[in-house]
Amino acid sequence: MLLPLAGIRNRYIHMTADRIDLTLGLVGDDHVLSLFNIQDDATLKLKFQSIAPDEWVDAISFKVKNYGMVGDCAFDLLNKLDGKFLEQLSSLDYAILCIGTNDILLHTPLPDIVNQIKEILKNLSDIGTTPVFCTIIPISKPEFKDVVVDANSILTIHCAKQDIKVVDLNLIFNDGEDGLDPYFDIGDGIHLSREGYMFLADALLVRIQEIIIREYQEYFTQE
Repeated sequence: MLLPLAGIRNRYIHMTADRIDLTLGLVGDDHVLSLFNIQDDATLKLKFQSIAPDEWVDAISFKVKNYGMVGDCAFDLLNKLDGKFLEQLSSLDYAILCIGTNDILLHTPLPDIVNQIKEILKNLSDIGTTPVFCTIIPISKPEFKDVVVDANSILTIHCAKQDIKVVDLNLIFNDGEDGLDPYFDIGDGIHLSREGYMFLADALLVRIQEIIIREYQEYFTQE
């Protein structure tokens, strides 16, 4: 049978023998790729299953895909959103978007960063995939702090208006002064340590769990 979920635009999740198959993809830059370098697909899948409520163990099957690319900017990702790559992303139920850090490091104008990320989110929604926007992780360099804050503020407001789910990575990695928490910093104020990536995986899993639970509650409340 097919079960429509409230928060997934124009999509249906296949249920076979009472099991729901969910496909999640992490899309973005170095943060995404490094996350998978530390934990492979199988490990991440197990983490999704272990962090889910007990009643999900036999009911939901998770498939996790990696679409991270070293050095990718929002402009690069936006240009790839056609043809086969867009077709691959259309198979996802959720696309977790982590992008923007490289744009800021390259001094891309703020309006360009914001508009390109908005367009990526729109593209994902248009193909029936539920986008989940991750705020840009803090950068501990004075010349970049304000841009990160401004970009996150504008995009968070946009997501609220468009009913797009958000994972506030900036908040959980913030040192309280809009820099990267030293505990999660390899020392350059930009890249996460191994502990940082483990924490990133857990934060994403917890937030996705919250999103899925809410969607099911909304759906079954309507029944």
